[in-house]
Amino acid sequence: MKNPVALLFAHPDDETFLAAALSRKLADEGHPPVLLVATRGDAGMRGSEQAKLLGSGLGAARERELADAARILGIGAVGQLGYPDGKLEEADEKEAVRRAAEFLRTYKPSALVTFPPDGGNGHPDHKAISRIGTRLVKEGHISGLNQLYYVASPALEEQGRTAELTLDSAEQWTAKAAALAAHTSQSDTIARYFGDLSAPPKDWRYERFYLAWEDGQERF
Repeated sequence: MKNPVALLFAHPDDETFLAAALSRKLADEGHPPVLLVATRGDAGMRGSEQAKLLGSGLGAARERELADAARILGIGAVGQLGYPDGKLEEADEKEAVRRAAEFLRTYKPSALVTFPPDGGNGHPDHKAISRIGTRLVKEGHISGLNQLYYVASPALEEQGRTAELTLDSAEQWTAKAAALAAHTSQSDTIARYFGDLSAPPKDWRYERFYLAWEDGQERF
């Protein structure tokens, strides 16, 4: 069986915003990806009125939402590092790399997808998980993990980088929309980016993945 792709993100819903079409496509082809998330997303109180009402229960709710979204997208396994949301950059990076490697090593991934160095939108947690994922691959913490992909960001496009893989989410929109809807505590944020989920919005239609490292060599 082909080794899976590993997804490494900072918060629940990152996987659906940025790699839902990829996840569903891989699962449909018989190669479900595995997902590791660094935080429970319990600082995301601005996601909706429901998030505010959940208060201290938000983290548990977001874990349930993530599990529902993962099932919809065909993700084969979900792990949680449990670092404080919004404070990932304060974590011991070496320890985080070790813990991520311990979880992912079980699945023998051959490629890892994470945020680019700028975090896509500058979010400190996104930038921190990018550093963790980049070290995980480049320092050889998992045997056979020899490809590193970054999700799209304005900075990569401004630099003239060429995406190794571009997916039209319209082809998996039914699954992506359902997974987005599963993140109910973040409904206001999701609506701001994706509208009413009736169709993929122009600015978020395509999922792009940039090959940053392969077989011990920088690709850009």
